[in-house]
Amino acid sequence: MTDIINEPKDATPSVVAQHAAMLNALPFSDTRDFDDETAVLEPRSCGVPDAPVKPGHDSVP
Repeated sequence: MTDIINEPKDATPSVVAQHAAMLNALPFSDTRDFDDETAVLEPRSCGVPDAPVKPGHDSVP
């Protein structure tokens, strides 16, 4: 059996055009939603003291 290494391929012109259309259609420069979510996910914003998450635990102790 021969080892085959799959090299990444360039995107086809159709895919490049579709991505460009989405980039131009959606408001990627508006980061308010991202900023709002980032603030919610920061422990300090919730009054949770800095604490490492222990391996095997899904939340801060």
